[in-house]
Amino acid sequence: MLTTEMSDELERRIAVTGMGMVGSFGVGIDALWQTLEDGGVTFAPCSRYTTDLPSAEAHAPDLRRLLRTATAARAPLVSQFALAATHFALLQAGIKLGKQIANEQIALVYGTSNGPGAATQEIYEDLLNAGPAAVKPRVFQESVFNAPASLSSIQFGIKGPIIVLPAGLAAGAHVLLQAQILLAQEDVHAVIALCADELCEGLQSGARMVRYHSGPLTNTSCGAHPYDLRNQGPVTSEGACALVLERADRATARGTEILAELAGVACGNDAYRLAHNAPDGRGLSAAIHACLQDAEASASDVGAVISGAVTRADETVEQAALLSVFAGEPPPVSSVKGGIGVAMGASALLDAALSVESLRRRTIPPTPRHEVPTQGLTLDIVTQSRVVPQLDAVLSTSIGINGLYGAALFRRMV
Repeated sequence: MLTTEMSDELERRIAVTGMGMVGSFGVGIDALWQTLEDGGVTFAPCSRYTTDLPSAEAHAPDLRRLLRTATAARAPLVSQFALAATHFALLQAGIKLGKQIANEQIALVYGTSNGPGAATQEIYEDLLNAGPAAVKPRVFQESVFNAPASLSSIQFGIKGPIIVLPAGLAAGAHVLLQAQILLAQEDVHAVIALCADELCEGLQSGARMVRYHSGPLTNTSCGAHPYDLRNQGPVTSEGACALVLERADRATARGTEILAELAGVACGNDAYRLAHNAPDGRGLSAAIHACLQDAEASASDVGAVISGAVTRADETVEQAALLSVFAGEPPPVSSVKGGIGVAMGASALLDAALSVESLRRRTIPPTPRHEVPTQGLTLDIVTQSRVVPQLDAVLSTSIGINGLYGAALFRRMV
């Protein structure tokens, strides 16, 4: 039985009780972890359109089998990814929701980077090729940023607050921050933190124009993380990730397994220069400091960092920030984007899920395709799974375009 003092403490803490995800690695956290252990996926051009650019296509979920619905299975992939991730997260959390089991005390926060890009592109093509009559009604209703959140709320009977955030590569941190704010409300018992994105030809073409990609598949190093001399740039990916967050007292009362605690989260922007981040790491440093303050933790409590770096410029920013925050001695760092691609808005939430899993396994995941450190790099990059028996806190960072940052600290729940 919980004492009043214990109950009051748990009421202020946030428990992670469920995780669901789909991506280039397959479905679920075990598939993601095993893919990293195996060295990552094989990047190839997206099969849905003509391109020579590498990508990391997600495994399309079978919603007819999972949710017993044909309607959702006809939705754009970004919505299908979101529905599948939410389903698996709720399943692990032991929360039963559906159209006939509505719940007004569960909220949903959805973040994305590219949003309805694929649906919008399909509409443009129909208009140009055959005129307005060719535009498909179902595709039109999906051409808004909130479509995956709306479909999820309908499918799972979510009647609490719904927030939609187009927040780029740092969407995961912004979603977690909004979830934290919502859980401070008495009438919100749980929040589904969800991020999803879908590859499309327009996105790939735009990324090519700004020289974001690795280039054509002429080099086996395509997709290597910036913490690797062979890197030529990131590879775009897709998929979704969902975390179920609950007030710890209610999770304990339900008797569900608590995977970890979301101890602190913070977001920031350095407003350095249009489309450029301050290279001295000031923006990320501020976000990490604010995150640690929110968690009432010190830098010495952090046992590992799951990196948010995507480009070489991000690497410079992150190294400067970590060296500053941790007084020249940062904890071990791991990054997975070289193995699974950069899943756009879902990327940071996948990193958050890996932070939770690292605590559960007391193991830091490897950085795929890493061979030698970049010249001048002083970080301890984890190249093989590293068991850390005393791993009690993991920091997840995110770095977006235009100086957008996020940091989230996860702790073992004791």
